[in-house]
Amino acid sequence: MMRIEEEHVDTNPTSEDEKESTEGSVRVYESDLTAKEKRALQRAQMKEMNLRQKIRHIFTYYKIVFVAIFAVVMIVYIGVTIFHNAQKKTLISIAIVDVGLDLEDDTIRLEDDLLSFLGTGDPKEEILLDTNALSGNSYAAVMKMSIVMSDGVTDVLICDQSIYDEYKGNAVFKDWKEILGEDYANYEKYMKDEAISLQESTKWKDYHMVAYDPVYMVVLSNSDKDQEAKQLVSFFFDE
Repeated sequence: MMRIEEEHVDTNPTSEDEKESTEGSVRVYESDLTAKEKRALQRAQMKEMNLRQKIRHIFTYYKIVFVAIFAVVMIVYIGVTIFHNAQKKTLISIAIVDVGLDLEDDTIRLEDDLLSFLGTGDPKEEILLDTNALSGNSYAAVMKMSIVMSDGVTDVLICDQSIYDEYKGNAVFKDWKEILGEDYANYEKYMKDEAISLQESTKWKDYHMVAYDPVYMVVLSNSDKDQEAKQLVSFFFDE
């Protein structure tokens, strides 16, 4: 049987040395403190710190809380963005290659005018106008054009001669005769090399979007917006 020996501790030490020895033998760990005692301890420690030490102290104790709050905010933001985008109805997506600089006002004006012309007044409707596409052989230009030409990204492409020539032989553009149907004869004078030639449109020129000539407008073969593309032609050429 294990024997437990008790050591007698004099609760009334007779000398200062004995008192210090007795007090020194008692160790209090923070884990043994109550929540109230811990808060009091932290406040006492904070009073003795400078600003930099206080900031470091707060981050050390509450970094998990900060990370958790940041994660929650990001999750909420992503969720709201996804929900908001899911509610949008894109009427048509248009990519314009090599748009000039400082044309934000003209771009917004074109978007607004197209939305008024193609839309029904539903606040969920939108026009997607991509003005970041570039011609040329740089890495940025090639990557951007590959995205623009991807399935389901773009309905209508407005571009210069070089881009048109690069893609026209790859069966990536729809035939305007099929899109316009019986109305093709009304717009045939605006056709050039089987594409709509926008430099013939006074309205298009009014937006000052590009500096090159000729300007081709084509519909990508993977687009399902034939009716909207037909309305687009009417928007630019019918007064």
